[in-house]
Amino acid sequence: MDRKQHRLLFSAACLGLMLFGITVTMIGSIMPEIIPRYGITRSEAGTLFMFLNFGILIGSFIFGPVADRYGYKVLLVACSVMILAGLEGVAFAPTFSALSLFILLFGVGGGIMNGATNALVSDISGDDRSAGLTFLAAFFGLGAFGVPLILGLLLHLFSYTVIVSSLGIIVVAAIVFFLFLDFPEAKFKEKFPVKEALQMLKEPTLILLAVILFLQSGMENVMGGWSASYLNEILGVESSRSVLLLSFFWLGMMVSRLLISKLLKKVTVAFVLKASVGVSLLGIISLLLSSSVAVSTASLFVIGMGFGSCFPLVLGFIGGLYPGMSGTAFSIAFSIALLGGMSMPTVTGVFSDLFGIQNAFLIIPVSLILFFGLISLVLRRLSSQHANV
Repeated sequence: MDRKQHRLLFSAACLGLMLFGITVTMIGSIMPEIIPRYGITRSEAGTLFMFLNFGILIGSFIFGPVADRYGYKVLLVACSVMILAGLEGVAFAPTFSALSLFILLFGVGGGIMNGATNALVSDISGDDRSAGLTFLAAFFGLGAFGVPLILGLLLHLFSYTVIVSSLGIIVVAAIVFFLFLDFPEAKFKEKFPVKEALQMLKEPTLILLAVILFLQSGMENVMGGWSASYLNEILGVESSRSVLLLSFFWLGMMVSRLLISKLLKKVTVAFVLKASVGVSLLGIISLLLSSSVAVSTASLFVIGMGFGSCFPLVLGFIGGLYPGMSGTAFSIAFSIALLGGMSMPTVTGVFSDLFGIQNAFLIIPVSLILFFGLISLVLRRLSSQHANV
C-alpha cells in the first residue's frame, strides 16, 4: 500500500470514529429536550440508553465476521446509512416508540462503525499499529466532546431538531468519501471459517484482553454517565453547569490519545498502560477527596487523561496477535467490553441509592486495581510469546 492510499484510508477511519463519538453522546446531550417533547418520565427516558447500548452491542458482534468476509467498503457505507437514518429519526421521530427504534438503529450503525474503523487501522498500520490506533481514538473524543459543545453553543439560536438533523451533512460527506476509496480486500473471499472463529473464544490471552476492556468500558461509562450527577449532588453544581464540566473528562481523553501516539516512539506500550493506571488513580482519589469545583474539574480532566490509552493499546495487542482474523477478534473484544459498559453504570446507580454516590464511585479505584493486575498478567504472557510490549 502506498503512502497516499494509507493516508486516505486512515482519514476515512478517523472520520468514521468521530461519527461513533457522536452516537455515544447524542442521547444524553439532548435528553433535557426529549423529555418535554414526548411527555415522558425520566424512567422512560432512561430506556433510550438501553436501546442505544443494545444496538451498539449488536453492531459490535456482527461487524468482525462481515469485515473479514466482505471487506470494509460495504460495511462502512451501510453503517453510515444507519447512522444517518438514526440522526434524522432522533430529530424528527413523531412518537416515543419510533424514537426508540431509531436510536436502536443509531446504535447498531455506531457499533459497526467503531469496530470496523479500529480493525481497518489495525490492518493498514503494521508495526505502528498501537500508535495508529491511539491517534485514531482521539477522533472518538472529538465527536463525543463536540456534540455537547455544539448543542451548548447553538441551542439558544436553533431547536435541537435543526442542529441534530444538520449533523447529517457530515454523515453524507463520509458516505461519499467511503464510496470513492479503495479498501483492502476481504480476508476470506469464499467461505468464512466459522470453526476457527469459534475457537478464538477459547484463546485465553484474547479473553483476558477483552476482560480488561470490559473494566475500561465500564469505568468510562460510569464517569461519563454519573460525573455530572456527582458534581451536582456532592458539590452543589447546577445541572446545566455540571454537564459542561463533564466535557473536561472527554477532553482529557482526547488530549492524552494525541500525546500518546507521539510518546510511543520513545517508550513502551507496557510503560504507558501502567503509568495510565497511576494517573487515573491520582485523578479519582483527587475527585473523591475534593470539595472544590475547580479541583474536581481538573480531576475529571486527569481521569480522562489516564483512561485515554487503554482501548487503543489493548486493541493494538489484539490486532498483532490475530492479523488473519482481526475483525472477528475485535468483535469478540468489543462485545465483551460493551457488557462492562452496560453493567457497571447500572451497578453504580444501585450503589448510589444504597450508599450514596460518593461511595458508589469507589467502583473506579477498585476496577483500576483489578485492571493493573490483569494487564500485568497479560504483559507477562505476551513477553513470553516474544510480543512487542
